[in-house]
Amino acid sequence: MKIFHFIVLISFLGLFSHCDKKEVVQPTQFNFPVNQTIDAGLYAEIKKTCQSHWDMNQMIDTSFRVEKDGLEYVIRCDGYLNGGYYNFEILADENGKWISDSQNFVLTKSYDYESWPGKDGLVKTDIEFPSQLVSKYNLSLEPDYSGDDFTYQIALNSTDTLKTGRIAVNVFSDIAEAQSSLVGYIEGLTTPLPLLSVQHIKAGDVAFGKVSDGILNLAWVRNNVMVVIQAPSGVGQAIDLAIDQKIQSAPEWTEGLSYPSYVGFNQ
Repeated sequence: MKIFHFIVLISFLGLFSHCDKKEVVQPTQFNFPVNQTIDAGLYAEIKKTCQSHWDMNQMIDTSFRVEKDGLEYVIRCDGYLNGGYYNFEILADENGKWISDSQNFVLTKSYDYESWPGKDGLVKTDIEFPSQLVSKYNLSLEPDYSGDDFTYQIALNSTDTLKTGRIAVNVFSDIAEAQSSLVGYIEGLTTPLPLLSVQHIKAGDVAFGKVSDGILNLAWVRNNVMVVIQAPSGVGQAIDLAIDQKIQSAPEWTEGLSYPSYVGFNQ
């Protein structure tokens, strides 16, 4: 489970933070995005299902997405409920009719989420981890990695034989899921890790980070990929840029391909 892995990561890093937050701004109008991959009649039925089970005035239209799962459809959207920020999900049958629904609480503040860039970017797949980083910085791949979730260990200084630093990468099925997961990660921190302004972002569409005692603590999203880094400042910045370049040059994921993933693990 991706959320679990990042909770574990937080305990490793000791990054407990809160950011400068703004009160939740409630959306007032919802516009269903154009969908050219689903039959128009079916999409119309999916819209009706959403309208009958969600308060669309509380939903964020840029986060709306529909995925086919076998004969069924999974409909996801982010929105607000009772002052909190939630991930909403509906499972619909092959005709777009409601089967079940759920909601997952994410946070109590918005972090300017609605204005984050990159929401209309491409979903990437087959992203290679920069192989030169492994030998250059003596990285060790944690044994429980998967095709969409893995962590490299790195020494924070010359005496750190346990390699307590981390480079964690998680690839998601879509951009909205990646960005909302970054929000969830940041929401769980208690030591200041600020949202970086555009002019201070070196990698990613959206980034939170700071340097403290020579250690770079950074969390960002590019397209459908979330990256968390704790490493010596200079080394961390080099790793940061190298990973971002690989994501940007990776091929676009298209309907019919296997789940977006990373390739080329190096131990």
